[in-house]
Amino acid sequence: MTTWDEALLISDRTVQAVFGEVAEYRSALDVSTPLPHAIFSNEYSSIDGGEANVPTSLPALWVRLEDLPIDPVEDDGEVTAAGFIFRIVDVKPDGEGGAWLVLQKIGPAS
Repeated sequence: MTTWDEALLISDRTVQAVFGEVAEYRSALDVSTPLPHAIFSNEYSSIDGGEANVPTSLPALWVRLEDLPIDPVEDDGEVTAAGFIFRIVDVKPDGEGGAWLVLQKIGPAS
C-alpha cells in the first residue's frame, strides 16, 4: 500500500515533469546545483504578516527540498531561471517536502 508521503512525491514529480523548467540554484557558498524540473512563477502571491496585511506578488521557484544540496535560507543564495538571475529573499516551506523560493530579480543571465 502506498503511503501519503509516497503518493505526494509521485504527484510532485509528475507535476514537475509536465510543468517544470530548467533552473539552477547557487548557494552562498557558491555551490551550484542544476534543477531540471523546477516550477517557476512570475507572480507568486503572499500576504505580508505585518499590521497592514499587504498582498505582494513576486517571482518564485517551487522545488523539492531533497533536490537541493542544503536547505535554502532567506537572503542566502541565487537562482537562475527564465533567463534571469534572482536573489532568494524568502523561503516558504510547504510542510510536505517542497518550498517556494521567493525571488528578487538581479538581472539577465549570461
